[in-house]
Amino acid sequence: MSEHDGFPSTSIPLGIDISNSFNGLFAGIIISCICLGIILAQTWSYIFNNQDVWMLRILMLLVFLLELGFTCAEVQLLQNDLVANFGNLSSLTQITIGSIVGQAVTAISIFCVHCFFMTRVWLIGKFRWTLLPIGVLATASLVAGFLNVAHTSINKSVDVFQDPIFQLQFGIQAGCAAVADVLVTFHLCCHFFQFRTGINRTDKLIQQLIQSLVTRGVLVTMGQICHITIRTPFYYNMSHIYAITMFAILNSREKLRRIAGDVVIDSDFSYAMNSRLQTHQTENSISFNQPESKNISENEDHRNGQQKVQVLA
Repeated sequence: MSEHDGFPSTSIPLGIDISNSFNGLFAGIIISCICLGIILAQTWSYIFNNQDVWMLRILMLLVFLLELGFTCAEVQLLQNDLVANFGNLSSLTQITIGSIVGQAVTAISIFCVHCFFMTRVWLIGKFRWTLLPIGVLATASLVAGFLNVAHTSINKSVDVFQDPIFQLQFGIQAGCAAVADVLVTFHLCCHFFQFRTGINRTDKLIQQLIQSLVTRGVLVTMGQICHITIRTPFYYNMSHIYAITMFAILNSREKLRRIAGDVVIDSDFSYAMNSRLQTHQTENSISFNQPESKNISENEDHRNGQQKVQVLA
């Protein structure tokens, strides 16, 4: 077709099928919108059920706004390619500002979730040295993500995705995030597992905590692996997966509190530090005492359950 017919010379010739190029993008954005709906519901539940300190509330608000902004950037990308420049081949080879913003938002959002779980490791007070490798890996993932943002900002072409430097940075970003998640999951699960008491209510609570952590760890780690192997669909959903798992764990505290038998909030962790029944404080750590006998009172079991919720919640 010529330009005199009202169509640009770069328009797609009749009979050309470009669906393979857009299947992943379209599916990824549709799933992303569904995930955002889940995040909206989780945020609504969190607003009316949390009793957390303001720092944690601000972090949750930041993650929610980042996810909302990321979805808006995705919609802008879809509108640019399939509406504003429909049929224009040249526009399909260009990276839009929405895509660049989305990369930055993903890196920041995942780092925020890592920071949340690092605070859980810190509150446990045992083997805090593991925070060093976790923090280094989380920071490396963030930096690699920013380098990719800079790379795509300079080379605004889809060919950049085939650049070996970009692929290396992308692999570092996803790989470091996955390893950090494995370390967090392993550390928290090992800590809770070794403090089972043999008392039904306490062990049930610990089992619930471990199941939540393992499910979350497996989900985000497998997500990062799939992100590396099948980039496009998972690119639009990785930060959503991280946000959903964090909100899910925080919103599940009400169930854990019912098992523990009392209301526990984030700012009440000092109770676990000061309790003489179940804890003793050393110079740099807090460790939970094992029961000296099986004849543990109901009150001691009750407080032991509270402490497990406090570490995670």
